[in-house]
Amino acid sequence: MTCGSGSLRQNITNQAARSRFGYAVAMVEIITTRDPSVAPHKSGEDVLYLMRDSKDPDGPVLAFTAAEWEAFVAGVKDGEFDLAEDEPEG
Repeated sequence: MTCGSGSLRQNITNQAARSRFGYAVAMVEIITTRDPSVAPHKSGEDVLYLMRDSKDPDGPVLAFTAAEWEAFVAGVKDGEFDLAEDEPEG
C-alpha cells in the first residue's frame, strides 16, 4: 500500500502540519486527498487517506481507502495494535 512521487511528498509536507499526531517517539502525518494518481491501485476511490512517518519524509506513504481507514481507526481505538507491556518497541 505504498505510493510515492515528488509532488505527493511535497503535498503531504504542506498539509501535514494540520494533521500531526503522536509522541516524541513516533509521529505520523495524515492527509486526505481526492487525487487518484497518488495511489493508482486505488483509483476508483473518492477519497484516500495518506499516512507517513514524519521522521522519514522520503520513506513510504501508506494509502488507505475510506473503508480501510475506518477499519484502521476502529482497530486503534480497540487496542488492536497496542504492544504488550513486556514487548519491546520498534
